[in-house]
Amino acid sequence: MLDRWQYDYPQKLSAVPLTRFAMYQVQIPESVESTYGWEATLADGSVEQVNIAAEFEAIGLPPLSTRMRVLLGWTAEPAGSDDQVAASEELRLYAVGLERALSARGLDVARMDFLRVTGTPLEPVTELIFSWDADDLRSTR
Repeated sequence: MLDRWQYDYPQKLSAVPLTRFAMYQVQIPESVESTYGWEATLADGSVEQVNIAAEFEAIGLPPLSTRMRVLLGWTAEPAGSDDQVAASEELRLYAVGLERALSARGLDVARMDFLRVTGTPLEPVTELIFSWDADDLRSTR
C-alpha cells in the first residue's frame, strides 16, 4: 500500500504495511518528543491557550500538527540558515492568522507566543521560541 508519509515534509510517498502499531503502553523519557503550543496574552494581561486546530479547523489536526513539528525542528537550525529563516516567517504568519481569528471574536491580543512543550501532560515544561507583539502582528494588514 502507498501512503503520503505525514512525518516528512514535503510529503513523499512511502510503502507501508496494512497494519501499523504505533502505541506506547509505558512512557519512557527517551520516547518523549518536543511538541508545540500557542499562547495569546490579552490586553488585560490574561493568557489564553490557543488551539491552532480549533482556529484553523478546515486544515485538520494531522497536517497542522506535522507542519508545526517540522517548523519547530527548523527553528533549532543555526540562526540565519534558510530553514530557520523560513520557519520564523511561516510561524509569524500563523501568529498573524491566530491574532486575527481571536480579534474577530472580540479578544484584544497584545502578544502571541509560540512555545516548545516537553514534560508530561500533567507537568508540561514550556520554552518560548518566538513572540510577536500586537504591532508585529497588525503591521501586515
